[in-house]
Amino acid sequence: MIQLNAVAPPAAAPPQKERSKPVSEPTPAVLIFDPGVTVPSELKQLIGGPVTVRVRVTVNAAGRVTRAEAVRDGNVHALMLSAATKAALRCRFRPARLGDIPVPTEVTIRFLVSP
Repeated sequence: MIQLNAVAPPAAAPPQKERSKPVSEPTPAVLIFDPGVTVPSELKQLIGGPVTVRVRVTVNAAGRVTRAEAVRDGNVHALMLSAATKAALRCRFRPARLGDIPVPTEVTIRFLVSP
């Protein structure tokens, strides 16, 4: 008589979770709508040429600007800084992404304003 010894197959190792790929830097936000800066009428004759105004903004995960603050550079008039800040609040972005997930971020917008 032949006797067969049943041997259980080796226990399967528990499935390993896929290792998520480390994401080091988010994909930056991309400006998709720039309404432009409306030059205040009080400044139109005072501006001799193009003026660059920088505005630091916070962009939420939906691509909307939630905070804007003009960066003082040189002799840019306060009315121009205010106009640029108002324009920045109307800008729209494709949001920054960390992998496939939209994330809030901060960026600086440079407006070139001509009289």
